[in-house]
Amino acid sequence: MADEHWESERSRSLQVLLDGHGIAVPDERGEPILDDTFLMAFHAAPEPRRFKLPEAIWGKVWCRVMDTERGFAPAHGQSGERFEAGAEIDVVGRSLWLLRRIS
Repeated sequence: MADEHWESERSRSLQVLLDGHGIAVPDERGEPILDDTFLMAFHAAPEPRRFKLPEAIWGKVWCRVMDTERGFAPAHGQSGERFEAGAEIDVVGRSLWLLRRIS
């Protein structure tokens, strides 16, 4: 990003994919390390914003783990909010969402 991009209003929001299958270093026994894949949506502006989730190549279905407005979602075995790839989520100002890839 160039300096002028950091000054833009749009730079106050960011999505980060943490790929649990992208860990290149093996564990102590030489086994691959596999974990869940997470998507974090950071929003630093004071006004709400609508985020569009990534396309299906990154994950077909996502489940809300937590957000700073409502806290943690129900445990894995219970029903929680699910979102299809490309869905839009409404995020309040100065907040964070954490989603886990289901498929």
